Amino acid sequence: HVHYSIEVVVVTDGKLLVNNGSQTITMNKGDAVLFLPFDKHAFDSPEYSNCFVVEFSPQLVPDFQALINDKKVEKQVCCLSNDTLNFCDGFLPLQTYAFNDLTKLEIKSFLYPLCNEFSAKLTFINAERKYDTPFIDAINYICKNACSSDVSLSTVAKQIGVHPAYLSRVFKNVSGMTFTTCVNVVK
Repeated sequence: HVHYSIEVVVVTDGKLLVNNGSQTITMNKGDAVLFLPFDKHAFDSPEYSNCFVVEFSPQLVPDFQALINDKKVEKQVCCLSNDTLNFCDGFLPLQTYAFNDLTKLEIKSFLYPLCNEFSAKLTFINAERKYDTPFIDAINYICKNACSSDVSLSTVAKQIGVHPAYLSRVFKNVSGMTFTTCVNVVK
């Protein structure tokens, strides 16, 4: 799938297979993976695995957002320190945890240690990441409405104020996928 959020997945037990669009990586206990906005990715758990997934807007961590602008991650998986794993374990005691119940400050206090460790352990390299505003607006609309309303090319184009043919070209140029393929990936 693909989305506008940053996504972090940490394996707390077992193994998890992660596909980043070009390769499949096996993650083990303590491994973490970072996906930047619009990175294609998928997960598979052929064996037992336990992990936590945190998906969040880059705007919540502006210092980290500045670091990742126009960048891609050279190698997306790293092993988190025991301090960070223990911090996450203490912060996420429930199997399903909704950030909606937390204040913005509490959310940031959780995200910054993760982002700090990623910035120290991962290598970010320059990448041409040019996302037209219509692409971002369309992805956001699709993510919010994929299950509850019509997300056809013409409907999304009308909602964000562009011509369907233009939006179709934008999707192909930015993501390398057709609009329909992108919608199916997001769903």
